[in-house]
Amino acid sequence: MKILRADFIENYANCDENDAGYILIDEFTKSLMLFPRAANDIFGTENKDPMDLAELACNGVNQKQAERLVKLMLLVNRRQDDETFAEVSAKENDSMRSLFSKNGDYFDENKENIKAVASDLQSVLTDENCLSEIHRNVYDYANFGGDDEKKSRLGLWLGLLAVAGGLTFYFLRKR
Repeated sequence: MKILRADFIENYANCDENDAGYILIDEFTKSLMLFPRAANDIFGTENKDPMDLAELACNGVNQKQAERLVKLMLLVNRRQDDETFAEVSAKENDSMRSLFSKNGDYFDENKENIKAVASDLQSVLTDENCLSEIHRNVYDYANFGGDDEKKSRLGLWLGLLAVAGGLTFYFLRKR
């Protein structure tokens, strides 16, 4: 099960090294999918899908790109003043400049975290398994609540049918 929204910085700061890499990849994937135009702006590309952007990132990012990517990752889980999550789905077509200018104060509050996480993100993105993990996450998020749910319901019905058939056979044989 994937956690869609959580306190990214707190979770990242309080986890072990293995989980830290997974959290970074997971949040990075969500940021590519939720803010595709801004992610394209960061890489200097146009209309690339999350899979292509992930491939670019796994070929290496510089410190400035890493910091910008972390800012997108922070926006995925940004909370409002009343502690509810900010709406992000309407911002998928916002440019990097637009998103960053609207959230400048928030980024200023997290300046130290952004730099620290950016250097860790650079390391994680150069890992040999990173791209396959991001591709798996993109696929999972793209199908979230889709085909997998239908398959599990079919399995449930087949299981119930098998149990009913087994019980019927048992009672008929017992007579």
